[in-house]
Amino acid sequence: MRREGDQVRVQPGHFYALCGIVLVALILRLWGLSSQSLWFDELFSLKHVRLSLGPMLTSLAEDGTNLPVYHLFLKVWVALFGDSEFSLRLPSVLFGTLTVPLLYHVGASIFNKEAGLISAILISISSFHIYYAQEARMYTLLALLMLLSSTFLFEWLKKRTVRSAVYYVFLSGILLYTHYYGIFLILAQNIYVLGLILIEREGRRSRLGPWIVMQGGIAAFFLPWVIFWFMRIGNLNNASWFQEPSLHDVYMTFAQFVNGPVSLLLCAALLGLAIALPLWNRRSSVHSDYRASLSFTAHSRQYYLVVWVLSLMVVPLLVSIVYRRMYHPRDVIGATFPFSLLIGGALTAVARMRFLRYLIVALLIALAIPNILRLYQPGIKPQWREVTHAVEARAAPGDLVLIVGQHHKLIFEYYAQRTDLVVSGRNRIVRNFDVLNVDGKRRQRVAQDFMGLTQGYNRVWLIAHEKEDGDGVIQSVLSEAFHLDEDISYARLRLSLFTR
Repeated sequence: MRREGDQVRVQPGHFYALCGIVLVALILRLWGLSSQSLWFDELFSLKHVRLSLGPMLTSLAEDGTNLPVYHLFLKVWVALFGDSEFSLRLPSVLFGTLTVPLLYHVGASIFNKEAGLISAILISISSFHIYYAQEARMYTLLALLMLLSSTFLFEWLKKRTVRSAVYYVFLSGILLYTHYYGIFLILAQNIYVLGLILIEREGRRSRLGPWIVMQGGIAAFFLPWVIFWFMRIGNLNNASWFQEPSLHDVYMTFAQFVNGPVSLLLCAALLGLAIALPLWNRRSSVHSDYRASLSFTAHSRQYYLVVWVLSLMVVPLLVSIVYRRMYHPRDVIGATFPFSLLIGGALTAVARMRFLRYLIVALLIALAIPNILRLYQPGIKPQWREVTHAVEARAAPGDLVLIVGQHHKLIFEYYAQRTDLVVSGRNRIVRNFDVLNVDGKRRQRVAQDFMGLTQGYNRVWLIAHEKEDGDGVIQSVLSEAFHLDEDISYARLRLSLFTR
């Protein structure tokens, strides 16, 4: 085990291994980058990028669940490189790839170089990370900023320089402007640092004043957005996609981190052995004072990793249960780093023979391959591109294209080339579409709303997402006045042609 002040020097063999891991990570994230259609969340990003600065910030504040840093970056990126699928997603690829060498550095400084390499491998082949690295959203940037914030936190704790303090405050502030879940990392950092101050030697307490100043700097950095958010009456209730979480959801999230339940069982066994056996601390026993090697100071960064995981996983879960639903696996992507680091450290502590370590890593890679290959199969995301092309290939001039969901109209218009079609979108009448599958006033409202749009048209193309009209209520309503000529299912989408 490595003490906090140890320097990390990359040996040639480790350097070449790390370069290979980074290259694999980049290839896995670039492969098939344009093969899947854009979906609504990505078009939401593009929609805001196309706005001028003032309206974009206002719209984000009013939405209440998105923050400006990623969208500002993407706005500049699109101005330089265009808004194709590949271009929109490439920044996420780059952010995700950059986390791999940075994670190696953190792992080598906390545990050892092999633990850093193992952690880098786990992230590079994580189907969870690859999936979100291929989305035009802020999740890999969120993860990168969490790792950078933690890196400069460690540097400040070791050196206490103004430079490290400024970088920490700046990066943590940018983190908060990227995603609200950054608050949970700041919480973990405060628990960790205040724990050091309270538990360790008297000299540690001299950090309290500077730490309070640094936290005040982060708060002051984020305060303008908080004020702007309240002025625009931001509404977190817009986050209607959150489901009521459970412990099973947390378990499944951890399983996604490491490519499935089997890999999770193996990783949990490694962590359990490392905690239960003195092998966890044997690397530090080379010091004359073995008892000192077991102190909080010698292994404090391991505690930080644990607090980091718990803050991102447990706190949102508790808030969702007690106050408001806010837990989603993609938002806790930053928890993959401390979890992978703990696994890397546990593996090097438990598996003393290098051959055994390589064998376990090879097994984890083998278990990851089916999940990675599944990402590149058609239909992982809703096939809006395919649906749009199908309509344009068979529609007659003047046909009505009726899209369930005004927001999904944006996606159709992104892919559409023809200008002789009438495209109309209509939002859901109520949030939970299941209640529409009944007779009565709600069905009448649906009928009046959608039938009103079809007046004067003899051919109507209906496009419905499974979450918008999963029970086919709108299709049933239109069938009362039209004849259903075609009904085709795509991934999570349904295309129907109605004629009079």
